[in-house]
Order: sequence, then structure tokens, then C-alpha cells
Amino acid sequence: MLVRSARPEELDRVAELSVEAYAELAPFLEPGGWQRMREGILSVARRDGCSVIVAEEREGLGGSVAYFPPGSEKGKAYLRRSGQRYGFWPSPPPTGEKV
Repeated sequence: MLVRSARPEELDRVAELSVEAYAELAPFLEPGGWQRMREGILSVARRDGCSVIVAEEREGLGGSVAYFPPGSEKGKAYLRRSGQRYGFWPSPPPTGEKV
């Protein structure tokens, strides 16, 4: 396995991998929550200030992590609870908890 910075042409695949990884949370989110979360995930790798690190395996990309420097507003996500379901938001809702 090789850990390295993502190449610009790999960012779409990184986004796809991330959506696949988080898709199992969809049943636990409030209605519409998965669509908002999915849209946020798809945009993360292209946000200003984001550095993307990938794990490259023989078969291709095996995983990734998005890094935002300390104090960066672009890397924050907020969690809102509604009953027993959760939703992710790019900005803090009035009753939200920062994740």
C-alpha cells in the first residue's frame, strides 16, 4: 500500500469511494439527510484548503482522508438530531452539535 497525495484526476473517484463508505448511514438519517450528506461528501475533495491523502493498493484507490488545516471553516460539519435520526449540515443549525 502506498499513502500519498491525491492527484487532481483522482478526485472524482475519491468522492465516489467516500459516498460508498458513508452510504450505510443513510437509513439512520432524517428524511432528506442522506441526499444533503451525499452532496456534501461529493464536494469535500474540491473545497478550498482541502488536502486529500489516498491509500493506493494494487487494485486502485483503497481509501482516502480529507484534511483541513486548524481553524478552517470549510472542513466543519454539523450534526442535527431529530428523534432517533441524524442529519448532516454544512453550517450549524440552531440546535446542532459540531461534529
